[in-house]
Amino acid sequence: MFSPKTNVKNDGERSAKCKSSHRCKERPAQSPLPTRLRRRAVAPAAVRCVQFSADGRRLACGLASHVSLAFDADLTGTPAVFSGHDGAVSVVCWSHDGKWLLSASQDGTLRVWSARRAELALCLGSSFTTQQAQAYNLFATTAIGDGIRLWDLRTLRCERRFEGHPSRCYPCGMAFSPCGRYVACGAEDRHLVTAALDGSLQLFAAE
Repeated sequence: MFSPKTNVKNDGERSAKCKSSHRCKERPAQSPLPTRLRRRAVAPAAVRCVQFSADGRRLACGLASHVSLAFDADLTGTPAVFSGHDGAVSVVCWSHDGKWLLSASQDGTLRVWSARRAELALCLGSSFTTQQAQAYNLFATTAIGDGIRLWDLRTLRCERRFEGHPSRCYPCGMAFSPCGRYVACGAEDRHLVTAALDGSLQLFAAE
């Protein structure tokens, strides 16, 4: 039986294989704010969203020109290009292990890409959110009349489905709780749905 991993301990240190070569320097509180950019990259269109990978080594961005780019974190070299959406890319997010890149677009689709080959692995008609990266390789999707679906990035399979909102309405947003045990979804029907990953569901209506 599927059981989400929710007892993750975070001691503030990365594993050896996830250490980044980019070091952060501690800056005294009295010192002036930095005024010089470390490095700059010019994208071919307006940048709508950005997201670092969990190990800090790669940086993805979604563009108004319907594509996503994945750079090395120091913005050197040629970025990988992920092309296929028919609308501006509004959200990008990495899987915990960095093998997959997720992108959501104004065309109403979510796409899961192989980060190494820049190839499409899965396309869904949904908006989406991901669980906190250090907890699990899960992401949730929702679409009009489809409820909430919980997916596993390692298998690209739907592991659980919740009924969701009582009417066929447009979902407006989703979020996981910090503990990783609950997912919430709001929609235009003025209802807020919260689902526990063990299967229970609660529905609240805004007055």
